[in-house]
Amino acid sequence: MELCIQACGSATKDMATESLFTRMARSTRAIGLAIASRARADFSMAQGRFDWPDGRVYVGEYVDDIKEGVGVLTWPDGQQYDGQWKAGRQHGVAVYIRNGASRKGEWREGKRSRWLPDA
Repeated sequence: MELCIQACGSATKDMATESLFTRMARSTRAIGLAIASRARADFSMAQGRFDWPDGRVYVGEYVDDIKEGVGVLTWPDGQQYDGQWKAGRQHGVAVYIRNGASRKGEWREGKRSRWLPDA
């Protein structure tokens, strides 16, 4: 069963044949970028991917179309933030990877607040 969200927001679904949490959704944003998401029927929570024109890619959780929960942001040069998100910003504990080296740190409202000691 495939759930299809069109640009106008309409949906077609056959709820009787699959679980509420296993419906697949594919939606296209007005700016032409695509998100493929595994969504609840109300689409307030989703797992998805967002690609920026500059090559950055976010793969992770969304709540009401905002990055929230756990996700990975990868830059074109290979840098990576793998951790927690809140209200669309890096917020919480994460692993930051740059030039092959990784460090664990803590972020608040999109900015790193401190590096955490190695375990």
